[in-house]
Amino acid sequence: MKFLILDAQINFYLDNGFIEFENFFSKEKIQILENTIDTLTKKDKKLPSIDQYKASHDLFRKSEIIKKIALDTNLVNTAKALS
Repeated sequence: MKFLILDAQINFYLDNGFIEFENFFSKEKIQILENTIDTLTKKDKKLPSIDQYKASHDLFRKSEIIKKIALDTNLVNTAKALS
């Protein structure tokens, strides 16, 4: 299903620098993403915060699941509309 972004939402983003969408991703997709991130970062939990951040950078390069979600057509089109 195509996600529709309204002019008012674009204006809010331009004015505030952020925007939140309800139900952009299904609960199932969010759970899959959380589980994948937890699995990929589990070994890094004992590292200092800055090293955890560095280890978690670009997770889409380490996971086809994350890459597929990051390249989701609705997400990409919404990002384009907001840029």
